[in-house]
Amino acid sequence: MLENHCLELHNCNIADNTFKEEQQSVWTELMNGLLLELCQRYDKKTLDHLVDYVRTEAVFEQCQSAVFHWTDIPLLKFYNKKNRFDVEAIMVTDSHFHLDKIKQQARFSGLSIYKWNDGESVYQIRHLVANCAFPRRWPAREEMEEIRKDRRIRTTAGIHPRIVKGEMSVLNSMLAVRECGLDSSDNPNNKELKKQVHVFEEQLRIAKRQHLPVVIHCRGDKKLKNMCRDSLSNFLEEDHPIHWHCFNGDMEEYRQCETMFPNGKFGISPFLLMDNKYPSYRSTVCELDLKDLVLETDSPYLHPQGYPEASPELLKDIIWKLASMFDVPSEDIARVTTRNARQLYNID
Repeated sequence: MLENHCLELHNCNIADNTFKEEQQSVWTELMNGLLLELCQRYDKKTLDHLVDYVRTEAVFEQCQSAVFHWTDIPLLKFYNKKNRFDVEAIMVTDSHFHLDKIKQQARFSGLSIYKWNDGESVYQIRHLVANCAFPRRWPAREEMEEIRKDRRIRTTAGIHPRIVKGEMSVLNSMLAVRECGLDSSDNPNNKELKKQVHVFEEQLRIAKRQHLPVVIHCRGDKKLKNMCRDSLSNFLEEDHPIHWHCFNGDMEEYRQCETMFPNGKFGISPFLLMDNKYPSYRSTVCELDLKDLVLETDSPYLHPQGYPEASPELLKDIIWKLASMFDVPSEDIARVTTRNARQLYNID
């Protein structure tokens, strides 16, 4: 295919050109995008349907011989080897996980493909938003280049409220404003809490200046949550994108957040799989609007009992639970939450 393209359109021989691994990988992704676009344009649900359509309906007046040639086989084998995405799969997004912690696990050899079947449908995690909330564990430049080779991963960074001491010097080098806010779970004194507020508001200034979404980590009593929202409203416009990380508030808090920031999204986490620890969580989620939700695993920190590991694969059961609770197909949960996450983080 590539050889014929070079010969017919560019009048050059593929043997005279060296195609690097990265170029071939990009070509594979372009092919994926092309096939997906054709499926959507011709209203075909699967690649098999598209192939059947081409065989029975499409007419190629310019093609006087077979489209494929035996010399295409090595390239097609490479495509199958490098193709990590199923064109027919329903897209799923994990909007918050901790790649740095997952990489520290024993026998880590790279992220899985994260694909599963549910009836006749195939689901696959296409986007993973890696959260870097601890500056001393932020990836170095060389490590970032390695991470970017996995095109599913989007990396962002911020300063977790529980480790703000001494971290101000790194604020201006952040990639995005992730998991910032206020946290009183360690019973901070007034001086420590003021430090949290100061660092939080510095990050909000950066978010406003650079038009970056903000991920809010807010753990504490009602007074602390009011302080958090006050800082947000003082520094950000109401249309600013907000990710309410691992939201587990009540309906009053949900409505307050939604009213203040209509573009905000609420993270539905593995809390949904922890009925013993969070008995009222499911009933609260049932009252939320699906258009306001994104999925997140916060892996590997949230590990439901009975699961072999805490990984992005937990999204499989989170989607199934939400579909049952909202009485809609799992496909709808995956598509709506993925659309929400892509809008929130401006993922193409």
